[in-house]
Amino acid sequence: MPSPTSVENPKGLPPILKSEIKLQLALTTALAVITTIVVLGRLYIRRFYIGKVELNDWVLLLAWIFLIGFTGTQLASVPTAYTLSDHLEQGVFDPDAITLKLKYDYVLIILYYACVYLTKLSILCLYLRLCKRENKLRYLSSGWLLRALTWLTLVFITLMFIPCVLVSICRCIPPSNVWSIRSDAKDVGCINRIVFFLSTSVLHIFADIVIAILPIPLVLKIRGPLIYRISLLGVLMLGLLATIACVGRLVILVEAYQGKGFFYQYATMINTWSYCECALGIIGASVPALKPVLRKIFQILGTAGWTNASCTGPQERSGQSGSLPYHIAIEENKRRIKNLHLAEVGDLQDSKCSKSVSKTRTDSSGSGSARTQSPLTTRQEVSIPLAAKLRMSGCSDTH
Repeated sequence: MPSPTSVENPKGLPPILKSEIKLQLALTTALAVITTIVVLGRLYIRRFYIGKVELNDWVLLLAWIFLIGFTGTQLASVPTAYTLSDHLEQGVFDPDAITLKLKYDYVLIILYYACVYLTKLSILCLYLRLCKRENKLRYLSSGWLLRALTWLTLVFITLMFIPCVLVSICRCIPPSNVWSIRSDAKDVGCINRIVFFLSTSVLHIFADIVIAILPIPLVLKIRGPLIYRISLLGVLMLGLLATIACVGRLVILVEAYQGKGFFYQYATMINTWSYCECALGIIGASVPALKPVLRKIFQILGTAGWTNASCTGPQERSGQSGSLPYHIAIEENKRRIKNLHLAEVGDLQDSKCSKSVSKTRTDSSGSGSARTQSPLTTRQEVSIPLAAKLRMSGCSDTH
């Protein structure tokens, strides 16, 4: 029902499409549930399966908290959008509903920039953690370059985030003009919000592409089957889903900039695409940490080859820094054991004990009778414990 301050629609403003409001409600609810499951599952695996929660996990958790705030604000704005649409359909102009809708939009844009920044920061923190093992993993000889580029990207997104938040808060002087419906409020002390949103969207797309490209040389140098490296690249490229959503948001902004309608008509879809970008970014950043669960799924499907290695470093398997990824450590241990056995067999064959191991024991009567043992075969020598072999190697001193 229109509020007491409602007046007749003076300009015949078109209503907000209810189909867009329903789409916003459905996508927000579905993505909120999926993102919550993914993030909590990630933290559970890191804490109880791997035993260590890293900095990038905490940063992504903070991004999820902002997304929950985004979710609550967006869902709270749905009834207002419905009310505003009904009033405009009835030819009624409701200032109170419009003011409340603008206040919701004001909060949403701030939460959007915070969520997007923290998601990118979490991914870059993961890259920096990978770079710490440059001296441990010989095949990561280009780790220093990845570290430098990662830091440059981190500085870039930080320098982009701070002005975005400040401008979003103070894009009108005073800020209350943001949700004012007075005709002169938009002409005094306010920046062009569409141009601002367009420029930041382009910068976000650029940053997403850079972040997706950064680990490619690193992944290509990892030892392992080709299918593993391709699958790993595919997992890392899931972050581009957020880029697709950002492109969708950019398209709506371009339409609004070209003046094909009133801005409030596009606000619902802009907020919807913004939410999709945040949620898909968090989901894409969380998939690598879900490796243990994905391994079991791929084992069931019979395609678990790519999960034999860790895409997030040694901490994913053992929780200890400075160790090799699991599949490389297994192969390295096999090689060392084989070399150790060959060396031990060679030592035993060259020693006097490997040619003839015998002991002569005299009985208590001093009869001088002796019992001898036959020489050991190579198979028997290998099966002797290492400690026993070391004791045997010193027997030449007693004979």
